[in-house]
Parts: sequence; structure tokens; C-alpha cells
Amino acid sequence: MFRYFLIICSLLTHVCIAQNTIGIKCGYAQTYVRNNAFFIPATPIYRLQYGISYTRQFKRFNYGLEILSDNRGFTRDNYVNNLTPILEDTNMYPQKAIYSYVSLPIFIGYKSKQRLYYSGKIGYSYSVLLHAITYKPLADKNTGLYSIDSSVNITHDINRNDHSWFLEIGGGYKITPKFELSVLFRNNRSFISHPKDNFYSYFDKSKQSWFFLKHRMFILFLEINYTL
Repeated sequence: MFRYFLIICSLLTHVCIAQNTIGIKCGYAQTYVRNNAFFIPATPIYRLQYGISYTRQFKRFNYGLEILSDNRGFTRDNYVNNLTPILEDTNMYPQKAIYSYVSLPIFIGYKSKQRLYYSGKIGYSYSVLLHAITYKPLADKNTGLYSIDSSVNITHDINRNDHSWFLEIGGGYKITPKFELSVLFRNNRSFISHPKDNFYSYFDKSKQSWFFLKHRMFILFLEINYTL
């Protein structure tokens, strides 16, 4: 009985020495897609990421969660005659896709105890799509030239949920016992393809299962944390 009492006391002591930290973070992301569906490679675009975080710190180890406004996308060059048959124009024009998500990352991590510290995290992120838009060239009715960008809502063609894993490294400085500032670098990779099957409707149906578009991001975060 006394042994169980000591175990309970030890657990309570461990909980009491844990620190709760809340943070505000803002980042700049290089975001694009890994794919085998495009004949012309996709190129990255840069989007803002921002949100709040909660961390529970036990000595050097921690766990926590975040709520992020998660903006992604990519660009690629495309032939106009692949978009519309109005003109036999073989010039290439940029096409852009923008996706807006709300993401809920959860993580476990490590942080050194020095005032100038280093840290690392690994985690999983669940994302819910808010909307998705693609921008592509549109022919001017008066001139017939492709000089106007047309926006098309493709939300209904994209899977509602996205799942990804991430790895984050960084460091920071404890400005006061309560406040700290950190700089973090995150590599985030989706492990499911985000378009629905009808996205590939222009391909042979027997080959559609081979195609994928998976989000990938490199994010540089600046985070301010406050210890409760």
C-alpha cells in the first residue's frame, strides 16, 4: 500500500513541475506538390502561415498542439489549348492553385534547458479544407489574346481532409523567465493525395489510381511564447 502511495506522490510531483506555455507563431512557407500527374513540373509559391500553440514542458521533453491558418499552393506552366479549345495557341502560360486549410498539428519534442536553447519536434497534422481556387489564362473576348486570369473554385474537386507528418528544428532565447522568442524550421509532408478521383477524369480510368498530388511545405516560423 505504501508503495502505491509513493507512486501517486511521484506522479503528482511530476505533474506539478510541468510548465504550461502558450505561443503565437507566424511563418513564411515555400509550398508546392509532389506529383506524378503533370507532364510539366510544378513550381513552389510562398504563403503565410500563422496561429497559436500550447506546450506542456516536462524538464527537457514536451508535447503540445497548435491551431494554424494553413495556406498552400503551387504554380505550373500549361498550354492554353489544354485549358480551352478557343484558340490553337501553343504558348505556355502560368497556372496557379491556392488551397486554404485550418490545421491542427500535435507533437512531441525536446528543448534544452539553457537560456539560449535548441529544440526539435516531430508530429502529425490534421487539416480541414476551407476553399481551393485555381487561376488560369482566359481569352479576352475583344482581342482573342490570353491576358486575363480566370479564377475557378475547385473546392468540390479536393478532398475535405488532409493528413501529414512534420519534423521541426530550431532554437530560441529566454528573454525573461516568462517570455521567450524562437526561430523554427519545419518540413511538412502530406501522405495522402489531395484531389478527388474526378480530378483525373481526362486520363484513362485504368491509370487514375497511379496519379497523386501531395502537399509539401518548408516553413520558417517566428514564435513568441509565454509561460503560465
